[in-house]
Amino acid sequence: MTSRTVPTLYSLLATVVLLALLLPSAGTSRVRRSTDLPSGLAVADWKAIRHEYERHRHAAFPSNGELQARNFHQQWLSRFDGRGFTIQPDAGAWTWGLELESYGSTSRRQVLTKPAATRSSRLERIEYDWVNGIREWFVNDTRGLEHGLTLSSRPDVEGHDVELRFRVRGDLHAVVANDGRSLSFDDASGHPKLRYSGLKVWDAKGAPLPAFFQSHGNSIHLRFSDAGAVYPITIDPIIQQAYLKASNAAARANSAGDNFGAAVAISGETVVVGAPYESSNATGVNGNQGNTSLNGAGAAYVFVRNNGTW
Repeated sequence: MTSRTVPTLYSLLATVVLLALLLPSAGTSRVRRSTDLPSGLAVADWKAIRHEYERHRHAAFPSNGELQARNFHQQWLSRFDGRGFTIQPDAGAWTWGLELESYGSTSRRQVLTKPAATRSSRLERIEYDWVNGIREWFVNDTRGLEHGLTLSSRPDVEGHDVELRFRVRGDLHAVVANDGRSLSFDDASGHPKLRYSGLKVWDAKGAPLPAFFQSHGNSIHLRFSDAGAVYPITIDPIIQQAYLKASNAAARANSAGDNFGAAVAISGETVVVGAPYESSNATGVNGNQGNTSLNGAGAAYVFVRNNGTW
């Protein structure tokens, strides 16, 4: 029979001390990897400590009358002004953000002209309370910036799909994916900087609802069908840096079988990604990637980030 210690003030203080001792600091020459398990500590406890560390590291903080939150994995700063949010990368001259403008349907919309009535934060989670039971919320963590909305009741749009419209802040333009469920935000040169993806909409019973994005100039529309749905309804996409993909993925119908990403090495601003089953017969650097005559030859793709662009 095993016993389990009840958490006490002493154990909480011990956890704080343990974090200070184990987590890397600027002055250490040997850095412990987050995956290393300290001697004498259970795996579950170490994961819990790491989780709490990341939550506090990504927590929102007040600054100049707004809330701000750093994201160390995405390398950007998010600002929440009660009307919307703006992202500023650590490197690169672009900015980007969204601002909820209206909700309803294409034929009947309610325009939101004032900042959210309530703005609050709980560590890495920021919330806006809008009119008529609309809650807009954000979770800043290692994945990126999760941007969700919860609608407590149905807008007065009987017989129509529900639509939310957002004004795009900054100088990036939206490119809608073929399935309509994700967006890429590109700069003037066509380089993707952000992905707004993973769109999911579900009702109170957990039933998924059909949803898609549309782009209209400096505005994006999020539409979903709530036929037969039970409110409240949750909307939940996520914002991340533009993802890396093979340079010849578009030219190869079976590129998914190359096992791109089977091995990844990162050093500073350089990433090397292995694809052991890539079948080009090219040798050396930047050969003919379209030639697929040598099955299983394998390839390594090298990406370098310069001023925020890979």
